[in-house]
Amino acid sequence: FFLRVMKPQTRLEAESLQYFIRDIMQKRVQHTVQLRKKVGDEIEAIRALQLHIKLLKKKENVHTMVDMGYHFYIKAKVDNPKEIFINLGSKQQIHVSMTLEEAETYLKHAEQRALLSYQKHQNDAANHAKHIESLIMSAQQ
Repeated sequence: FFLRVMKPQTRLEAESLQYFIRDIMQKRVQHTVQLRKKVGDEIEAIRALQLHIKLLKKKENVHTMVDMGYHFYIKAKVDNPKEIFINLGSKQQIHVSMTLEEAETYLKHAEQRALLSYQKHQNDAANHAKHIESLIMSAQQ
């Protein structure tokens, strides 16, 4: 959006502008940065899973520890690590069985979507910050 601000003439106008910058615009920046961080964490998780899949492709059987909850683990042996379950991230906790190749394709697309989302949030945060700077500069003239 484009906003032209004249220098505040009254105390009320100055306070209104300060409120708008502090309580509206800066909160938009903070919210956008939080969204960007969340997507960044998702990208890290996707990349970690991609690495695990590459390692699984090289192994016949896998020994691992399974978290049973509240710091309780059991040792497990996976006889066929060529098929895995992926949580699609929905609120209904939908898990889909995929071959390692299918999982790689799925994760490649998920990473691309997440990177686009990250870039969008990055651009939005920069635009919000520019708007704040513009408001401050206009108000000082």
